[in-house]
Amino acid sequence: MSLNFLFAAYTLIWLALCVYLLRLGRKIKTMEKEIEQLQER
Repeated sequence: MSLNFLFAAYTLIWLALCVYLLRLGRKIKTMEKEIEQLQER
């Protein structure tokens, strides 16, 4: 029974990490676009 909780906890941690990395990637892409726009001026 405790093994199920351990598996669920690991699954939640990995999901949270993936969501965090995806959001971070989007923010980086947005910042790169903004930097390119600023450099064009």
